[in-house]
Amino acid sequence: MERSLKSKLVTTFFLVFSIFAILFLITEIEPLWKKVVFVVFSLYTIPFMKLRYEFRSIVYETDDWKINIKPVFFKEIQVLFSIKSLESQFDKVVMKYRLYLIGYLLFVLIFLI
Repeated sequence: MERSLKSKLVTTFFLVFSIFAILFLITEIEPLWKKVVFVVFSLYTIPFMKLRYEFRSIVYETDDWKINIKPVFFKEIQVLFSIKSLESQFDKVVMKYRLYLIGYLLFVLIFLI
């Protein structure tokens, strides 16, 4: 799927915004180990945004950049839990997305300790 210029600009904007948010929020976190976990978690998010866009593009069959900000979850959940199947060529993307979500859950659990 070929991404449009608008889609690339929106992704770049979110990336720059995320970096500034990380720099601002890191000063508010007290223990050093929580700062390190927060930075690693934030860096983990950068490829996740691209993977999420790719996953949602496949599930909703569109290349529109607005799928990144729309809170539509029903079809995604069906695909993630194998209730609804996609073509076999997209299984690798779905598996990568599942692994990234498990990683997110682990980071949240570590951060809450």
